[in-house]
Amino acid sequence: MMKNYLLLALLLVLLCAGCAPAVKVTPSATFDIPATTEALAGTIVAGTLTAMPTRTPPPTQTETPIPPTETPLPPTETASPSPTLTPEPFFGTLAAAGLPNNGKMGFIKVDNNSDFMPITLTIQGVTASGEKPIYIAYKIERSFTFEIPFGSYTYVVDLAGKRTLSGDFRINNYDKTTINIQNNKVIITGP
Repeated sequence: MMKNYLLLALLLVLLCAGCAPAVKVTPSATFDIPATTEALAGTIVAGTLTAMPTRTPPPTQTETPIPPTETPLPPTETASPSPTLTPEPFFGTLAAAGLPNNGKMGFIKVDNNSDFMPITLTIQGVTASGEKPIYIAYKIERSFTFEIPFGSYTYVVDLAGKRTLSGDFRINNYDKTTINIQNNKVIITGP
């Protein structure tokens, strides 16, 4: 009887295997031996280069400094601070090479019609011949008149630190030129 059970189990296995879906056979992976060899060689070379020591110079001979010995200093008097001098701003006419002596001077009248008192008028330029630099600075309350050599000039008006106005002008006439300073502009009129 045992033989019958074995025979029956064998038939049942064959029957099930015959009815089962067919198994797909996949081809085994092919190895690219040259590419694998090249990749391994690159990894080995990179590891070798990383591990190689760099060329460093040999150590140099350095001198060891001798520590200084302490020498007591004699006591000194503490100097009291001296007052510092504050330079005064320059006001007037500065002509580094001297004023031209050819007599060609024009008159300027400055009228301060602004709400600011005092104002500072700074004029700088060169004489008409171009050979002598001129620098003029005045503090003006209301009105002021002065002489200036013929030439080309740039002015800066400081309205008591609140506003600054600037521009340029030329003096080439003996008659009076008027500089009228207002809150937001400067009007220059001349002969």
